[in-house]
Amino acid sequence: MRRILILAGFLGFLPIICFAQYDSVVNANRREFDLFKRANQDKQTHFIQYKDSVFISFLKEAWNSVNVLKGNEPEAIPKPVVQPVMQTGGMSREIKSVKPEESFFRQDDWTDGNIGELSPEITNAGFVINSFEFFGAKEKVYSPQHKPSIDKIGQKEIVSFFSELAKSTQVWEYDLNILKNVKHKYSLNDWGYYLLLKSASEKIFDNVNEQRLFTWFMLLKSGYRTKIGYDETQVYVMLSSKHKLFYTLYLNSSKDTYYFVDRPGNELQSVKTYKADYPGNNKLFSFILRKMPEFNDVPVYRTIKYQNTELSLRFNKHLIDFLYEYPHCELATYFSSAVNESIFKELDSVLLALLENKSLAMRVDELLAFTQKAFDYKTDYEQFGKERYFFAEECLFYPYSDCEDRSVLFAKLIKRYLDMPSIGLIFPGHVALAVHFPYNNEGSFIMYKGQRYLVCDPTFVNAKSGILAPGYEYDKAEIVVY
Repeated sequence: MRRILILAGFLGFLPIICFAQYDSVVNANRREFDLFKRANQDKQTHFIQYKDSVFISFLKEAWNSVNVLKGNEPEAIPKPVVQPVMQTGGMSREIKSVKPEESFFRQDDWTDGNIGELSPEITNAGFVINSFEFFGAKEKVYSPQHKPSIDKIGQKEIVSFFSELAKSTQVWEYDLNILKNVKHKYSLNDWGYYLLLKSASEKIFDNVNEQRLFTWFMLLKSGYRTKIGYDETQVYVMLSSKHKLFYTLYLNSSKDTYYFVDRPGNELQSVKTYKADYPGNNKLFSFILRKMPEFNDVPVYRTIKYQNTELSLRFNKHLIDFLYEYPHCELATYFSSAVNESIFKELDSVLLALLENKSLAMRVDELLAFTQKAFDYKTDYEQFGKERYFFAEECLFYPYSDCEDRSVLFAKLIKRYLDMPSIGLIFPGHVALAVHFPYNNEGSFIMYKGQRYLVCDPTFVNAKSGILAPGYEYDKAEIVVY
């Protein structure tokens, strides 16, 4: 009996021994993983510090004075002051071949980066929490209690400012992770991310030169090809873009065009800047909106009257404000950008009924008629005092629009409701669309990559597919691919 009791007691301790051994193994594995993680973090930190030191040595080399080029303007060929109207029976669908002058627009390969983990080592101790507003939402970033400052503008002062920022790499990397989360949360593109960094900088630093230097620093840390320049009074952030911008000062380097996105007007003559790029940075700014940002919703409404129907469209004020601040891009950017699904769903209630039980050609003509007649016409110079292109959502929101705005909107309607390929056509002083039918339909057309695209003019009231506004039939058209 005594042996049985001793054996039972020994067996009773076995689970304790096993669990102790298991905990020991788990703790050992956890320690090993923590050591591995810390070692990799140290390697990453050393790598960043190495790149910073290389870049700082570049910045210490001679900066050259570079001429700033005046911002380009869209082709200033007069558009019709009054929207053209086709008189009934005044024109037939005569078959004409529009002469193409192909201009290929490469779609960008922009993808969102990895969000990454937020470092648990950063705490509130020794740091300042900076809350800032971004299109109706409150966001926050951290900063050291002792930040660099700059009172005088010069190469030495800029190098010193960058060096001081680089000493707090761990804090700024933590902020970058926070801001990448915000970028992901609102579905921001590159331009939206720039505005986010700019908003954060305005809360962390007091004067505009410090804010721009910090924005430049954070863009570099985010992998973008960006530069800074300065004159006697200010520093300027310059973004290297995949797409052409209008009304924006720029300079050409050996590799890229850099745009002065924070400098309005054309008064700047020259700046001093450096040649070398931050090691490993190769990301150019894309201004295409593959998805519209998803800001906190503040509704504003606009009523569209078409035939016997009134349609009240609901827009997000913060999104409209964001689009209003957008740089003026080349037209292909607007053709390539998205439209909010919520706007389409509201249009569905009217347009689906118009398209029901009709042939393909009649459906195209219905969408064309809607684009021609549902909006009042005004040229951009009448409305804004200069040329200004609209995203499709803006065409629906603002009371007036002209030919390129309606062509962008019509392209989205054709894609949404008929899923037909289309291309933009830029004539001297006019913009239209061309749509590829699965069969040859009569009317004016353009050949693109061996396929026939029928011309559709969203501004020429009463004109059906295949009819182009008079005066442009024999002009060459620049083709916009999106």
